[in-house]
Amino acid sequence: MRIWLVPMSVVSDRHVLGQHRELHMLVSMIKSPRFKNHPLVKFYGQHLRWLVDFHAELVDEIRHRFGSCPARHRTPMPVEWSEEPRVEIAFPQSWIDYDREDLAYRYATMYTDHVWSHRERLPWTLRTPDQVQEPTDHIPLYRHMSPGKWGEWTGDVPVVRAVDDGVLD
Repeated sequence: MRIWLVPMSVVSDRHVLGQHRELHMLVSMIKSPRFKNHPLVKFYGQHLRWLVDFHAELVDEIRHRFGSCPARHRTPMPVEWSEEPRVEIAFPQSWIDYDREDLAYRYATMYTDHVWSHRERLPWTLRTPDQVQEPTDHIPLYRHMSPGKWGEWTGDVPVVRAVDDGVLD
C-alpha cells in the first residue's frame, strides 16, 4: 500500500481508483493501534487534515474522469480530521521522481491495458520495457519513517508548512 506522490491527473484510471481505495485503507490503519508503527501511519497520522484535502482532490479527479455525481460518493473522511490545522507537505523531488519511475516501470511491464479517461497520457507513461528500470531501493517514505526495517534514509525529507486560510483571529 502507498500514497503516490505524483499528481493524480497524470496516472491511469486504474491507479486513481486504486489510490482512493488505498487512502481509505490508510484511514483504517491510522484508527487501529495495531498499525501504529507502519511507516505510512507514522507519517500521515501526524497530518490528518492533509489526508482530508488529498481525499477531496482525489474525489474531484474521479468525478472529472468518470462523471460521477457527488451524491454517489459514499466514503467520506472522518469529520473530526477536517478540524485539524491545514498543512502543505512539500515532498522532496527525489521522492516524486521515484514514484514516477516506479509507475513508468509498471506501465511498461506489468499493465498494458491502462486508460486515461479525459486526460492526456504523458510521454513518460508510454515507455517500453527496454526504456525503463525497476526501482531497486525501498520507497523513500518507508526508509525515512522506519529506518530500522527499511534502511537508513540520508536524502531530503518532506517539509511541512502550516497553511494560512486567511481567517483572522
